[in-house]
Formats: sequence, structure tokens, C-alpha cells
Amino acid sequence: MGQPERCAALLKEGLSPAAIAGELGISTKTVIDYLFRAYGQEKILLSDIAFSVPRKTRDAIEEIISDLDTTSPGPIDIESRARGFQWNKDQFRLYLRLRERLLGDLYYFIADLEQTLHRVIHFVLTREYAGDSDEWWNKGVPESIRNACIRYRGSDPEPAEHPYSYTQFSHLRKIMSDHWYIFSKYLPPDAIRDKTTLMSDLQRACIVRNRLMHPVRRATFLEEDFTLMRDLRSRIEEEDWDSFPSSDAA
Repeated sequence: MGQPERCAALLKEGLSPAAIAGELGISTKTVIDYLFRAYGQEKILLSDIAFSVPRKTRDAIEEIISDLDTTSPGPIDIESRARGFQWNKDQFRLYLRLRERLLGDLYYFIADLEQTLHRVIHFVLTREYAGDSDEWWNKGVPESIRNACIRYRGSDPEPAEHPYSYTQFSHLRKIMSDHWYIFSKYLPPDAIRDKTTLMSDLQRACIVRNRLMHPVRRATFLEEDFTLMRDLRSRIEEEDWDSFPSSDAA
């Protein structure tokens, strides 16, 4: 295992760059360089690196940014010392470097989850309602959602072949909720836990999605938002659905 991989592995164990440096006997700056190499090799994400900086440090930096209305390292460093904060300068600059680039990861988490739900819900409905070609659509999708999708399709200058293509995140959640007795047979065990928890998590994800996709005002995103989306993506892995029995075998 090379140094970038070792640093990435220790990062995933919960160590900060400074702690990794102490573990490996190298400088924090060298660790950060290795972490960016690991990111280039798709071993970790930028949000993994940013959130490895201790929460206390990140919260203090965000407080100063809010008070000073600047993200310039110089004034923030001066103000931090005036307030008695002491932190690793390399980690401090690392977080400032990454904090504005994190929404790309969040967008990726949300888009991947939404696309997965869209595909697997279609998969389950077509398997359960294996009659004529539109039975899954008419029986599996609530009328209000069908009508909304038809309207969206009608206003699209280059319409998709089927109205289902226009389902939104909130639609997908409702389809699963309304047909829980079906989807509970197919969902991967890690995803289920219980209906209330999963539906609540999907509702929270929908709120995060809307804040990200429709930034009417400057929205802030917390580490918990990233944790939620990462957790949902890991619980609803597309390849885990195919191994579940059809209604005939259930």
C-alpha cells in the first residue's frame, strides 16, 4: 500500500491530517498532498478531506467567517489568534481551500440517489404488475403523480418517451410509501430498518435536494447533510435489489 492509500485509509478511520502526520512521522503538509493524490485516484472525496479537519476547528472558522464576512485566510488567521484559537495552520488553510468546493459532492450524492430510486422503483413496479405494458404505471403510480408527470411532459419541447421520466424526488418517496407492502420485499436489508425511519430520511433528503437545486437564497449545508446523503446512498445500492424475490416467489 502506497502512502496516498495509507493516508486515505487512516482518514476513513477518523484521523485528521495532523493526526495522520503524527501516526506516519511526516509533516501535515505532506499528508495533505498524499490525500489529494488519493482524491485524484478516486479513493476519497473532497468532503472526506474537509470533514476530517476537527469539528471544533471548522465551527470556529465558520463563526469568524460569519462575523467578518470574509473568507480571506489572512484576516481569519489574525482574528482567530485574537480570540485565542490555536490550530494547525495547514489544516486551517486546507479547510478554507475546500469549503467552497463541497457542494459538488453533495450534488453527486443526491443525483446518484435520485437516479437509483427512479430506476429501482420502475424495476419493482414492472415486476409486480407484470400485465399489459401500462399496468405498472396505472396501478403503481398514484393518479396525482401521473397527472403531474403528464403535465410536465406536455410542456417539454423535447418530451421523453414516457411520463415516468418526469417523476421528482418527492414523487418517488410517495410511491414507495404508498406501496410499502411491495417495496419492503425488495429493499436491501440495510435500507429498511423500518418504514418510518426510511421515509423520514428520504423526506430530509428531499429538503436538502431542494435547497441545493433551487438556491433562491444562500443556503448553508451541514456535515450532517453530507452524512445523511452518503448513508442513504449506501443503504439503497441498486445492485442489491435484483437478488430479492419476485411476488411469485414471495
